[in-house]
Amino acid sequence: MFVVPFWLVSHVSLKAKDQHDWQRDIDPILNDHCVKCHGPLKTKADLDLSTFHGLIKGGENGPVVLAGEAESSPLYQVLLKDADPHMPPKKQLPDEAIENIRLWIQHFQELPTSFREIRSLIFILNVACRLRALLQHPFAMTGHFNAGSALIW
Repeated sequence: MFVVPFWLVSHVSLKAKDQHDWQRDIDPILNDHCVKCHGPLKTKADLDLSTFHGLIKGGENGPVVLAGEAESSPLYQVLLKDADPHMPPKKQLPDEAIENIRLWIQHFQELPTSFREIRSLIFILNVACRLRALLQHPFAMTGHFNAGSALIW
C-alpha cells in the first residue's frame, strides 16, 4: 500500500499569501464560536468546521469558502452584522475576527489539486509500486511468492 506523507497533503496552501495562518488565526476563531454546532459531535447542515478538510469540503449547501472571493463566500457572509441567517446565531463575532477570516479567504489560494485528484494520484502511484514489485519479483502475483511480499491487493 502506498502512503502519502501527511505533511505533503496537509502543508498544501494552508497559508494565505499575506501569511494569515489557518492554524494560528482562523482555526481558533472557528473552534471558539462555530464548532459547538458545526463540529464532529454536532454537524448542523452537514458542515464540520473543526478541521481544515471539513471547512474546504463545505456542507449540504456546497462550499463555504470560495478561494480569493471573501465577499462571495458563505462563511464570511453569515458573519456580517446584518446577515440572515447570522452566525453565530446569538452573538456577533468581534470585528477583528471577522476581518481575519475575510483576509484569509481573500488571500487563500486554491489547493493545487483537488482531493479527488490527490486520490487518483495515490491510486496511480500505488499501481506503479505494484508493477515495480511485480517486475522485481515475477512470481509475486501467481501465488508462488508470498514471503515478505509488499503487495496488498
